[in-house]
Amino acid sequence: GGCDAGAWLDALSQFRTWAQNVAEWGTESTGVSLEDRRSVAEFKRAHRNFRAQWSFPEDFPDPQVHAAFVRPVVDRSLEPFAWAPVDMPQVVVRLVTSTGLDEAKVLERMEPALRRYTDGMRQPRITEYMVPADAGDVAIVRSVRMR
Repeated sequence: GGCDAGAWLDALSQFRTWAQNVAEWGTESTGVSLEDRRSVAEFKRAHRNFRAQWSFPEDFPDPQVHAAFVRPVVDRSLEPFAWAPVDMPQVVVRLVTSTGLDEAKVLERMEPALRRYTDGMRQPRITEYMVPADAGDVAIVRSVRMR
């Protein structure tokens, strides 16, 4: 069964209020109220110590975010989908701008991912997925052809 947007937003507002109630953070109180459903009460008990680490934007809960989840914009095209190649120079410019790192450092950190991306046409070997624990010889080969 569904629930209207107003009820969802109200529940999220109550969640924020509970999570930000700093008066209870140092106590054993879980903030469970008599009106809480069992699942909500269990959540509050289980997450009592985590809420001090959470932060919420000023507009939480944002009705537009809720609407995006309930009515997502979806491409219903039946055409096959394909990714365009990565525009590496543009990615580097954006990362340099947003991180403050210099271009050489960005490229150094991106290199392993870029190598995996550009190696996409290569057939992976099973040892890339699982490596024997001792990484030594795993079999005695008696075949002359296989030596």
